[in-house]
Amino acid sequence: MINLNKIYEKIAQEDKVNYFSVVRISKVIVSTGFGKFRDNQAKIDQIKKDLIAMTGQKPAYCQAKNAISAFKLRKNEIIGYKTTLRAKKMEDFLDRLVNLTLPNIRDFKGINLDSLDKSNNLSLGIKEHFVFPEIPFDTPSGIIGVSITIVFKNSSDRQKVIHLLKYIGFPIGKEDKIKK
Repeated sequence: MINLNKIYEKIAQEDKVNYFSVVRISKVIVSTGFGKFRDNQAKIDQIKKDLIAMTGQKPAYCQAKNAISAFKLRKNEIIGYKTTLRAKKMEDFLDRLVNLTLPNIRDFKGINLDSLDKSNNLSLGIKEHFVFPEIPFDTPSGIIGVSITIVFKNSSDRQKVIHLLKYIGFPIGKEDKIKK
């Protein structure tokens, strides 16, 4: 079980810095789009149930900001769901992600550190949502992709973010790709 407060305390002691200056995770955002299932209300309801099972809380819907005729998309049409996790639910989700979900991904070689953006937030994409243990393999919603964004606080130093990810237990890909 991941207890982030204890991890932050250990990192502060190791680095001999103030507890409040340690890099920490502020929130985790889990989102998915409907794609080809946009016109099928039964599939949309099942996707919502699957997202509730994955995260433990009810997702909010996302609307299209602009109309795009090439995609047959109208303004304000519902195109996906997202949920923001904080505190205890975030810790539970990260624990299941690191210990159960990522090891279930076929041909997974670790997290590519190019997934860290300019603000050192980590974005992961999971192509098949049934790698989560809460989702049965033969789910009626079909195969959908899930996007996970982990937002960090006090994250100006990339190496400290990578150190926190390793401390939590995230499998990091090739070390020679780390940008300094």
